[in-house]
Amino acid sequence: MQKDIYEMLREQLDKYSVGFPKTESGVEMKILHRLFTEEEANMYLNLTMLLEAPEAIAQRMGREAKDILPILECMFEKGLVFRLKRGDSVKYAAVPFVIGFYEFQLNRMDRELAQLFEQYFEETFSEHASRQTVPMRTIPVRKAISVSWPVAPYEDAREIIKQKDRIAVANCICRTQKGSAFPLAHMRNTMLKGEWVGGSARILCHHVLDRGPKFGAKTPRAASRATAQGQGHDYAAR
Repeated sequence: MQKDIYEMLREQLDKYSVGFPKTESGVEMKILHRLFTEEEANMYLNLTMLLEAPEAIAQRMGREAKDILPILECMFEKGLVFRLKRGDSVKYAAVPFVIGFYEFQLNRMDRELAQLFEQYFEETFSEHASRQTVPMRTIPVRKAISVSWPVAPYEDAREIIKQKDRIAVANCICRTQKGSAFPLAHMRNTMLKGEWVGGSARILCHHVLDRGPKFGAKTPRAASRATAQGQGHDYAAR
C-alpha cells in the first residue's frame, strides 16, 4: 500500500535538524496540510538541503525546469523552501521545520496556524527538541573555550549595525505565534538578524531580505534607530 504523500513528507522532515515527530492527535499532519499542497509536498520530497538550480531538480524528477519553476517560486513565497539569488542565478533547497519553514511563516501566522503550532509544541515537539543533540554546536578540539556573556553597550551595538550593508529586523516568531494564538496576551519584541551572527541566523536574515517589500524596506541607519527605540516593525535593509 502506497504511503500518503503527507506522511512521506513528515518522515522526511523528521530526518532534518531536531526532527518533526508524530503526535497522538495528528496535529502535525494538520500543519502540513495547512502549509503544503500535494504538489508542493511532492516537490519538497525531490529537494535536498543542498542548493540546486531548477534544471538539476527537474532532471532528477524527469520534468522540464520551466514546469517546476513556478512551483518552487510559490513555495518560496509561502516560506517552505530556501532560495538564493545571485545575479541571474537562482537556486533552491529544502529547509527543516526548525530552524526553517516554521520561522519563515512570520508574515503568514494567523490565529488558526498559531494555535496548531501551539498544540504541536505542547503535545510533543518542545519535549522532543529538548532531548536532541544541539545542531551546529561548537566542538572544541585540543583547546579550551572560555565562556562569557558580555553585554555590549548601546554604542557598540549601534556601531556593529552601522558597519553592515545587509541587516534585517523582524518580529520574533515565537512572540508572533503567541500573540496570534492569544491576542493581546503577548508583546511582540523585535529580533535582529545580521550576517555577523551564526549560520542559522544568517539563513533567517537572508530569507527576510530576499522577501523584500513584503517585509518593508529601511536603511541600516533607520534599522539602528528603530531597534534602539524598541519598535516592532518588520523590515529589511540593504
